[in-house]
Amino acid sequence: MKIKRGFIAVDLDGTLAQEGPWQGLAHIGPPVPIMLRRVRGWLREGNDVRLLSGRCHFPWARKYIRRLLNDHWLAKVTITKIKGPDMVEFWDDRT
Repeated sequence: MKIKRGFIAVDLDGTLAQEGPWQGLAHIGPPVPIMLRRVRGWLREGNDVRLLSGRCHFPWARKYIRRLLNDHWLAKVTITKIKGPDMVEFWDDRT
């Protein structure tokens, strides 16, 4: 079901990617399979999906996030650190 307005935000560590011991900004765990399928489904439906991560406070860290997204056919996902009033869902392991 396509969401007509707003965007769906997905957290990175512990939600889209498995979280393990901290190994620095350049290390991102492997994808969480169920979330990977869910995000792909939202994109197929035409939804605006954005990856929301505190890592974005460090602009150079975005290249590692983009690599993960591109490697798993999620190139249409926007990377951001801003929630915003037009966010209609937020998927996070800590909420």
